[in-house]
Amino acid sequence: MNFKLALTCFCILFFQSVFSKSMDNLLKSYHPHVSNNTKGDKFLYRTASPAEMIKDEKYPLLVFFHGAGGRGDNNMGQLLDAGGLQAFEKAGVRTKFQSHVFAGQVPKGERWVNVHWSLLGHKM
Repeated sequence: MNFKLALTCFCILFFQSVFSKSMDNLLKSYHPHVSNNTKGDKFLYRTASPAEMIKDEKYPLLVFFHGAGGRGDNNMGQLLDAGGLQAFEKAGVRTKFQSHVFAGQVPKGERWVNVHWSLLGHKM
């Protein structure tokens, strides 16, 4: 293996490792939960609180509806879909804006609303 190829491989593995660790740290700020209904269905979701909270203070809540790529049963995809987690952190949702975050996860094969993908609109 030549030096340039070896250096390139090292850099890729190093940055993947650093990125993975920072993603793990960010993800740890979003606590996993499971809600079960009376039929036995599960709803997976994660919540995060503002970075600093003052007792008896009111804080906003961001409810995040992921795209189709966030569906699943791992209770992580909803935050990783389309860079949502990184966008929240970059915008300072929990720090600058001191917001709570709620991010539910739709199971594979399901949708937030029962509307066919091909429709451009629908009536409620």
